Amino acid sequence: MLLKSEHPAVVNGRTVHLKTITTPDPEAESMTLKPSTTNSKLGGFVKSLKGRLKQVVENLKTQGKNHRYGRFATKTSNIVTKAPKGAKDWKGLPVYSLTLEERSTCPSYCFHWKSCYGNSMGFAKRYDHADAKLLMDSIEQDLMYLSSIHPYGYIVRLHVLGEFFSVEYVEYWATMLERHPNLKVFGYSARLANDAIGNELRLVRQQYPD
Repeated sequence: MLLKSEHPAVVNGRTVHLKTITTPDPEAESMTLKPSTTNSKLGGFVKSLKGRLKQVVENLKTQGKNHRYGRFATKTSNIVTKAPKGAKDWKGLPVYSLTLEERSTCPSYCFHWKSCYGNSMGFAKRYDHADAKLLMDSIEQDLMYLSSIHPYGYIVRLHVLGEFFSVEYVEYWATMLERHPNLKVFGYSARLANDAIGNELRLVRQQYPD
């Protein structure tokens, strides 16, 4: 969805879907970091398709028939099955993701300022970054838990929507990588190298190339 230049979301640097912004809560039972299968960008569509296929497979089985995607319908999960080049040890690890508010956390020079795919993601839960400490405390609670249940490693996707919004936030993730050796992080950024935040990202990438 391409927004017009005069659209309030474009002018004010906010999401189109303001009602989806959620205040992070370190004490909440639900995690801020979501399994990839709950996210339409990373795996929610797979979960939905899996459910439909499973029903088809079960119906065919009652007729004594098999379905060519039966294996897919029963074995798909949020586990990485094909790792990117240079990250072979990521294969088999579970994936979690973080979603922030698009545009509000992004550089205004982003090429997709008006065409962000978040424009069409009306059901995505975006965590508010207004209180950065609250957000980071909430994430850290999740990381402590995930590190305990995934001793062999896990992956966090930054960010499904949104961006690295401050130098301090980038430094926070560098600290988390040091504190949690079994944590792996990947993501994309529109920040340029001459941007203070972009420069900090470059330094962290050099420190943690894997």
